[in-house]
Order: sequence, then structure tokens, then C-alpha cells
Amino acid sequence: MTRIISMKGIFAPGKHAGLVNGKGAKISAVLILGLAISGCAIGGSGYQEFSEGHYQQAYAEFSADYSNSPDNSIAQFNMADSYRQRGENDKADVLFREAAVSGRGVHPDGILEVHDSDTTVADVACRHLAEDHQSDSNCPTL
Repeated sequence: MTRIISMKGIFAPGKHAGLVNGKGAKISAVLILGLAISGCAIGGSGYQEFSEGHYQQAYAEFSADYSNSPDNSIAQFNMADSYRQRGENDKADVLFREAAVSGRGVHPDGILEVHDSDTTVADVACRHLAEDHQSDSNCPTL
């Protein structure tokens, strides 16, 4: 059984949008949805680490989530965002492309970017691809 766990009580959408690391590079906002599968949450602890500026720890958590659930759109997106924060945009864009497909119709409980209630994982993944000047046939023209 899959159960959605809301993270809104911990991190309000938009609260950390536009975070900047010590070098001044804009950090891509992390999309988070707690998804309980066999007692394991996707994104939860990595999200908290990322929002607190502990990027290496977040990377480790997101890597574990992605390794355990490579077809999960949230795991794909969070791993992509972690790559992006590290400046590994080519790796990030590969996973954003995966999330653009697998995240169709997936409405996360929390997104740390400006969005509306209909925003899906695919929508945000496509937005990041557009920001990287990458086109994808699975994304509408933004």
C-alpha cells in the first residue's frame, strides 16, 4: 500500500525559493513529497538536509532514494536537483527528462517554487529543462 505523507507542516511551499549557496550560484528549489513505501520515505531527510544547506548529506540521501526507487518521479527529480546544485547539469537534465515522463499526473504535496494546485512533477522538471535551454518532446513549450 502506498500512502502520501504531507510535508507542508514542516516546509511551506515557496519558503526557501531562490536559495543561494556560498558561491552565489542559484540553487534549484527542491520538490518534495514524502512517499511511504514499505516504511521508507522518499525525499524526507534529504529535503531537510538540502533546505538547511547540507548539500553533501542531501546528495547522499537523494542518491539512496534514487538507487532504491529509480522509477519514482520524486526520487528522479530530487536527484536531478542535487546534481544541478553540484553543477552537474548534464546528469541533472537526464533525470529531469525522466521525471518529465514519470511525473505526469503526480501532484506533490510540497514544491519550493511558485506554483498552483495543478502543478505536477513533470511540470517542474520541464521548467528546469527549459531553464537549462534543453528541449524535450515530453515538455510543452514554456
